[in-house]
Amino acid sequence: MDHDNKMPCRHSYAVGYSFRMPHAFFTSLPCDKCGCIIRLSMPWRILFLFTELAGFLLAYIIAEAVPFKIFRTTFPASLAVFILLIAIVQVIGRLILRSAKWVEADKK
Repeated sequence: MDHDNKMPCRHSYAVGYSFRMPHAFFTSLPCDKCGCIIRLSMPWRILFLFTELAGFLLAYIIAEAVPFKIFRTTFPASLAVFILLIAIVQVIGRLILRSAKWVEADKK
């Protein structure tokens, strides 16, 4: 609830920059509109966690399989592919956080 006019807040958390991107196991975040503590609903939390972990694992597997040699080693090419794939996973995570259902966190 918005504390100023008692209208229900449509909670959101905008990830505009990479430093605002939460890690895969986050529990709660502040709402950008009303400031209360919010969390993802369970289906969205599972989807976000699965996307982050599976994306990291697949990026590692794909980067290890790069056969291109630059400077007599595959490390620079593997690193470039890994960073590119992690950037794609971050964009998918931002889309999930933008369209997810946010609920107020239980106060303990």
